[in-house]
Amino acid sequence: MEPNYDWPVWLPTCLVFASVTACATLLNRRRWLAALGSFSGILTASILALHFWWPQDSIAVPWVPVILTLESIGALLVGALGSLVGYRLGRARSDGLKRGAAAALVALAAIGSGAIAGNRLLVTSKIHQDRLIAARRVQALYEAASRAVADCRNVTYSAMCADDSDRVRSHYRGPAFSDQEWEGMTRNLLRENGYIYQIHVARPPAHGVVVYGFPTRYPNRAKEGICLDDSARMQCPLNLGPEGAGACIPCESER
Repeated sequence: MEPNYDWPVWLPTCLVFASVTACATLLNRRRWLAALGSFSGILTASILALHFWWPQDSIAVPWVPVILTLESIGALLVGALGSLVGYRLGRARSDGLKRGAAAALVALAAIGSGAIAGNRLLVTSKIHQDRLIAARRVQALYEAASRAVADCRNVTYSAMCADDSDRVRSHYRGPAFSDQEWEGMTRNLLRENGYIYQIHVARPPAHGVVVYGFPTRYPNRAKEGICLDDSARMQCPLNLGPEGAGACIPCESER
């Protein structure tokens, strides 16, 4: 779902648990309403978010019903656990505890409101950070693929060496890719932090390795890809197409 801040799963889970627990602590009766509110609130918020921010990645679209189901069930289970904890805390009938629960609710509401109000700032920051990390990955992939090609004794098979995930991985010294990503490297399907990474051997008259990074997250706001060739300069790819980019050229922001 976009906008996506890439927060770890445990963070929203803890926020939902804390809010349900606080609500259940304040309710004298029918504390089960807190769990029901967690379920209905998460489901409604997710549907509204998808209405405004439908996934731009075609691969993610078929997973929308699955994600909605898992989110709703997870919210219900977390809400049930929070209601149980809130019920036990509420039995203490402590005024201080109830004031603390009320303060926690106010703080949680402020966090949620801040995340919504700061959407543009947070997304802009995320795009900037993604590009910085992507540039580091492209640099490390270029160096690793160049070493892999240099290891090849037969120049005819240099392109195969550049696409050999085991060879490239043995030389790679950048931000980590998962094992699954490395397995897909032979089909140029390296995906991390909102970018797809591709390794090619440069077309004549150029020589050496060319590495591309194409943004897949927020394409309307992160339009320029990343390209690195034997010029040793971070540039942008030219002539995007099914076969990749034709060459590296200066980015629009640098012209």
